[in-house]
Formats: sequence, C-alpha cells, structure tokens
Amino acid sequence: MTEPLPVAAEFPFDPPGGAEAKARIAAALPPWVAELGAAEGSLLVCDDRAGDLIFAVSVGPSARELVGLRRPIDDGLVGLAASFGQPQISNTAPADPDFDPGVDEQVGSTTRSLLAAPVATPQGVVAVLTAINRQPGFTADDLASAQRLAQQIAHWWDGPPPHSHSPENPDPA
Repeated sequence: MTEPLPVAAEFPFDPPGGAEAKARIAAALPPWVAELGAAEGSLLVCDDRAGDLIFAVSVGPSARELVGLRRPIDDGLVGLAASFGQPQISNTAPADPDFDPGVDEQVGSTTRSLLAAPVATPQGVVAVLTAINRQPGFTADDLASAQRLAQQIAHWWDGPPPHSHSPENPDPA
C-alpha cells in the first residue's frame, strides 16, 4: 500500500462558503491527485487586488514549500487558465513556450507535465486547480476529471444560496 501524499492548506482569505468550503476543498484534493496518478496537485487562489495566484492547498512532496507561494496571475500555463478561463494541458511542459519554470526554481522541483483547470463562479475565475507529473502524461479524461472537480469547488466556494433548503442549509422553521 502506498503512503498518502503530504497535504498542506492555508487559505489567504475566506471564500464566501467559509470554513466548510475550505475543509471540503482541502479534503477533495488528495483523492483526486491519487486517482489521476499525478505526483502533485494544488489549488491556486486568485488575489485580484495583488494580481497574484496564491497556492492555498497543495498535495505532494513539495506541499509545504508551495502553500503560501505567490505567482503573478499572468505567468505561465496556470496564469493562462486563470486569465482566460480556459483549461491547459502540457505533457512537455519545459519545452512549452507558455510554461513558467518559476515555481520549479523556487521549490526545487521539476515539472514535466501540467494540467490546469480554472475554477469559475458567476463572479469569474476565483482559483485554478492544477496537477503535475502524471506518467506518461495527462489525457482528455484527466481534463474532464479536473473540470468536474473545478465545478464542485466553485459550488463549495460560493456556499449554499441564501434561504436554501438543502441538507447543508436546512429550513430553520
């Protein structure tokens, strides 16, 4: 049996869904990364005021070094996903002209393949879900999986609608 990947989480600010959203997001990442067979995965939160993406949750060997790290929102493949709301896959990341090796340089890792899926709410892209280093590379099925999780994260991010009569927010009457 393989050992679970290390997990680190530190949200720079509370999503509208609050502590419950943060807990659900942090709990969803490890099984998703394991299911993909990726070496690492992260959720980077958009800080529009600073123009940054911030590693809020990370799973994998570099998790502790990544959490809290800031990158310009317009850098690299992850920045493209955030800026244009379009998913990105590169199975030859170092050779990709849009790849930014800055994170690798900061934490001493090597990205060979990368998947990035924007997390979009009605207010726009709020985060980017990423996974790296799946062998032999990421597939269309992996992208579909990432997009499903990104949609779920967006739902948790916003929290239940006011006066919702869902199990998470029962009718007070």
